[in-house]
Amino acid sequence: MKKNLSIRLAVILCGMAAYVVLIGILLTRIFLEDYYINNKQDNMIELYNLIDNNFTENRKLTTKQVQMRVEVCEEENISVLVIDSSFKIKFSSGYSAQGDNLISRLKDLVFAGNISQDNIIEKNENYSLYRVIEEKSQNSYLEMYGNTTFGDVFLMRSSLESIRNSIDLFRRFYINVGITLVFISIFIAIYFIRNVTKPLKNLVNVSERMSKLDFDAKYTGDESDEIGKLGKSMNAMSDTLKATFMKLENANYELRKDIEKKSAIDDMRKEFLSNVSHELKTPIALISGYAEGLKECIFDDKESLCYYCDVIADEADKMNKMVMKLLTLNQIECGGMSADMERFDIIDLIEQILANFKVMFDDKAIKILFDNSRPVYVWSDEFQI
Repeated sequence: MKKNLSIRLAVILCGMAAYVVLIGILLTRIFLEDYYINNKQDNMIELYNLIDNNFTENRKLTTKQVQMRVEVCEEENISVLVIDSSFKIKFSSGYSAQGDNLISRLKDLVFAGNISQDNIIEKNENYSLYRVIEEKSQNSYLEMYGNTTFGDVFLMRSSLESIRNSIDLFRRFYINVGITLVFISIFIAIYFIRNVTKPLKNLVNVSERMSKLDFDAKYTGDESDEIGKLGKSMNAMSDTLKATFMKLENANYELRKDIEKKSAIDDMRKEFLSNVSHELKTPIALISGYAEGLKECIFDDKESLCYYCDVIADEADKMNKMVMKLLTLNQIECGGMSADMERFDIIDLIEQILANFKVMFDDKAIKILFDNSRPVYVWSDEFQI
């Protein structure tokens, strides 16, 4: 479950919705009643200002005006009673529903004035706003008692029990609505999360195929958001990797060919060395045998002597050719011969070589004509020359 992104997102979103609902329930339980009562207090003060501005000493309200004020009181669930100095009712709203309780309560306040200071919420020279508990019914009320500017006495009352009932009803309604919204949020979250995670699953599938060197895998979504950009980037990366992989394959193919070629050359070299080693045994044996014959003077005439010497010279020449081939092979394997360039007199070099072969020249009656009257300087490798 932890590995499934869709489930994790659904749990997070639904958890957030449930958290919001729980916070709302907690806040309504702690603050809603006080907020409701404070709002009712403000309504009573506004209603007092309305009464004080309209019920003047000589002014009489029309039926329509009275009806409008009654409607205001009913909307705010406030009972209002206004009397003059002779206890004649000038205005009432909700009085009939309260029976004689409202007029009796007003008379008690006029004659006894028994308002506990502990229950007073707000007080000024015109009115007092307070909470009170009725002795008979033990119901709680929010009351405002006082005088208008022109001497009328008024009493406003709003039941706190009705406020609490309304709050309880609102809480139950909020809880039911909240639970319903949580379940609705679950289905909505699952629907939208599937749409969001679907392209991600496609990207995962493409990446898995790419990891298996299947570079034909392509992301086919057409989104213009970050997921779409990621898909296009993966497609571009797939093309780049495919081209790079082909280059590496070609390079590996060429490398295998070079290795096979080098292996073949190495086999040839081994075969050549084996053949040279075998071939060197014959001239060495011949040279050794004929030299031993010369040493022991086993021949009687000059012709035999010349034959012995020819054989030795011929086999020595064969050995020299084999050695030169070995040197050439070694130089090739070492990367080729390098020239140590310098300036020297080639006449001196030729004179040295001719001096080394003087005995052989004399033996063959060879006469060398060489003009060494002036030096000839060249730029080359003297040893290789």
